[in-house]
Amino acid sequence: QIKAPSNKGIGYFGFLVLSIIYAVFAFTTGDFFHYYWLYDKIVYADKMFHIEPIYKWFIDNSFNNYYVWRLLVWGIALALLIYICKVLRVNAKFACLIYVLVLLYYAIELRQSLAFGLLYLGWAFLLRQCERKKIDYVIGLLLIVCSFFFHKSMYMYIIVSIIAYWASKGGRKVYIVSLVLFPFIYFSLYFFASKFLFYMEKILVSACLLGINCKYDGSNNIN
Repeated sequence: QIKAPSNKGIGYFGFLVLSIIYAVFAFTTGDFFHYYWLYDKIVYADKMFHIEPIYKWFIDNSFNNYYVWRLLVWGIALALLIYICKVLRVNAKFACLIYVLVLLYYAIELRQSLAFGLLYLGWAFLLRQCERKKIDYVIGLLLIVCSFFFHKSMYMYIIVSIIAYWASKGGRKVYIVSLVLFPFIYFSLYFFASKFLFYMEKILVSACLLGINCKYDGSNNIN
């Protein structure tokens, strides 16, 4: 089924439908129930807890239904994934295989999937070969910038993706050095990102204790 001329097996549409169904009813992940609890809390309080404003907007437009919200967030994320495969002309069967082997669990667990979808689609537009190169550059850069607003940690992954692209253009020596340094660079970015988010949370908690237009619920979730 993975051979390019094959007409057997799953196509892009079947891949999309099956992956979205699995994402909406993702009972196999712990975050499914965590988000269920969080969704009810946000709907009841009409406040943002833990999530970015864009996901609050999705909640406000999900008809007070958790499964509709999951369909919006993870459905769009997976649609972006499929579109990336089409932009890069990846064989649908091969893309489905890689998804099942590598991304099946993580793509349906974390809301970052939508942010990653925008980031990767942006790079797909920047890197693909076509006649409308200038338009692709503009679209690609806008998508990469937009991904930043879909999760607080995305700046770290944007930096890593830029370093990876630079390394791919630097020749064999740079490529080898980048492979060696990548774990250290990634860990460093992750460490500083964690520290940054930790201190931001402390600042917000302090602001809540002072009564500055927010509410802290005692469970490390802040709006």
